[in-house]
Amino acid sequence: MKLKSKEWSEEEIEGLYSRFVDGYNLLKNKYLRSVDHGNNRSELSKWNTLVMKHLKIDNMALFEIQ
Repeated sequence: MKLKSKEWSEEEIEGLYSRFVDGYNLLKNKYLRSVDHGNNRSELSKWNTLVMKHLKIDNMALFEIQ
């Protein structure tokens, strides 16, 4: 989606933002459930790999998690 391709109404912007927040919350909740709030190291490692792939940030190294 090209945001600069047109003039957006306030309703359209609010709708885009709302969909973004909904998607964020779904992903956040999936993450928190799967890693059991940091207690499931195997799942934590899987999510860390995903973050490394997309953001090039190794949270497990940053926080010295083995």
